[in-house]
Amino acid sequence: MEINTSATKVLVVRNDKLGDFMLIYPALATLKRSSPDIHITVLVPHYTADMAKVCPWIDSLIIDPGSKAPFSEQYSLFKDLRKQKFDAIITLYSTTRIALIAFLANIKYRLAPATKIAQVFYNHRLTQRRSRSLKPEFEYNIDVARKFLADFNYKEYDPPPPPFLKFETLEIENLRKVFHHGSCPRQ
Repeated sequence: MEINTSATKVLVVRNDKLGDFMLIYPALATLKRSSPDIHITVLVPHYTADMAKVCPWIDSLIIDPGSKAPFSEQYSLFKDLRKQKFDAIITLYSTTRIALIAFLANIKYRLAPATKIAQVFYNHRLTQRRSRSLKPEFEYNIDVARKFLADFNYKEYDPPPPPFLKFETLEIENLRKVFHHGSCPRQ
């Protein structure tokens, strides 16, 4: 179903594990390459923030206080999402808590995989059957990004080839020296 408006402020949610967050890099690259004008904000837990900050396809981030945070922090997250007036949310890891907050924050386009009870709060869903593990997780994430792009009639581009996380040559050389000489700082 194609949407008649554009989405320039998009919130992407992957707020579970760090490794799973890293597997959204190709989906983020697909979104950004397909529409460089999209402002991508990610909702991540505090322990993923550093990896989000180095991702070239992320414009800003919001820290998720987590499901065990007190109501005041959940309410603060809700107010922040509502205040930022996102055009869309793409939830790659769906929980009822985030689905409800996005719904109450009046984000008009809400997309998530059609799994779990949380899907009732999303007005756009993609059936994937991720539990069958028929393809790598990063491909499921790209599929969700492609659904978003198709719904808004954006021309789709494939993500760039890996690696998705790159470091400057000098930084890599310095790390090699540190690890080669065994002078890695101890904590």
